[in-house]
Amino acid sequence: EESIVLIEADSEEKARFEAETVGKSHEVTYHTCDGRHADWRFIRIERVYDLGDNELIHGCEVFSRFLRKSKV
Repeated sequence: EESIVLIEADSEEKARFEAETVGKSHEVTYHTCDGRHADWRFIRIERVYDLGDNELIHGCEVFSRFLRKSKV
């Protein structure tokens, strides 16, 4: 799973720390319906982007990318 999370921070270092905290807080271990063991684990922060002084309002786009036809 890839997850994009909005973090408010005063520096990139603080943003990375906060993002790691959020990621680790979503780790979970459980047993599947067929009795097997499954883990969701935080692996890494892929990227940090500074959104600048842009005001984040309802409907504000924070991420987009074009997909190849084969990925749609």
